[in-house]
Amino acid sequence: MIILQYKKPLYNSARIHFTGLIVYFQIGFPQRITLNNMEKMIELVNRNIRVSDLYISNYNYHEGDVETNKVNPLSAELSSAFFDLDKGDDFHENTKKAHKFLLENDVAHKVNFSGNGFHLIVFLKLREYINKKRTLFNFQKWLDNTLHLNSENKLFGDLSRIRRLENTYNFKANRFCINLTSDDLNMALDEIKKLASKPQKNITIYGEKLLDIGNFDRDMMFPNGNSNNGNGFIQPEIYINFGDLKLPICISNALSGKAVKWIDRFYVILYLKQTGLNPYEEYTFLKEKWDKEKRNHHNKWFETDFMHMIRERQIEYAFNRDYLFPNKERLFQEGFCTNEKCTCQEINKLF
Repeated sequence: MIILQYKKPLYNSARIHFTGLIVYFQIGFPQRITLNNMEKMIELVNRNIRVSDLYISNYNYHEGDVETNKVNPLSAELSSAFFDLDKGDDFHENTKKAHKFLLENDVAHKVNFSGNGFHLIVFLKLREYINKKRTLFNFQKWLDNTLHLNSENKLFGDLSRIRRLENTYNFKANRFCINLTSDDLNMALDEIKKLASKPQKNITIYGEKLLDIGNFDRDMMFPNGNSNNGNGFIQPEIYINFGDLKLPICISNALSGKAVKWIDRFYVILYLKQTGLNPYEEYTFLKEKWDKEKRNHHNKWFETDFMHMIRERQIEYAFNRDYLFPNKERLFQEGFCTNEKCTCQEINKLF
């Protein structure tokens, strides 16, 4: 655990990164200003701290222009991943769950209370990427789905994102954005709100490991499914025993080599989605099926259609939209399900 202390003036340690290098970054009032000078940033923040909401970019940029207030998002140093948790009834519990998971894996991170919800910042190892935006999206999507965080997915892959600055005032919520310790986070939400009635002296960063997300640098949102898949995490024990799945006749037939059309593959994905599997579990299940069938039977579906499904990102497509598994009448019309005794409409949790 690292504790960073603020000193006078009001804000002289706003930009905290592990990079040790500041090139260009942005602050917002909320209009954005591009800077490459820390002293100028401190001056502007202290001048506006009592009169305006204040924001700061998540990233440093290697390419920017102070005069035109522009930065090149693709030049960002991918030094952290940002999660905004304020949706639904469980956002506090979800934040605590994410914090616990990162602590168990010794991953460097900090948790802020924005004044309304929570900001989780996971610190990343600096490295080269083929596609920064896609890598960030893949990792954020994976962690959100794996832990069922229900964080704001519009932010996934956003290299231009600015966030509320710690120890500055949230004028809409009438409280400060503050950094939290583990003890703070475990308080009741009303107590955290009271704590945010004034700035806090310290910023606490938990964990020692800068996370290497290079494994997510691919045109797909799902990592390979080993217990430790190369991204630095130990997989949480939330996955099912796929050997115990009881699938309806039409889904079993599709998985036995009869899903030759795009729509057939999509129906399989929708069915598994509606039973409660998350995207990572779906990918793992289909990958295991593919490996087994290819090895034992050289099944054409798993040699061709499965790879089409991955290349077309059908799983990602299904989970990013509100599609449901079709009704029996439509399935009969399309020839996907022609057995009157099939139980495909009795969709329940599979485990």
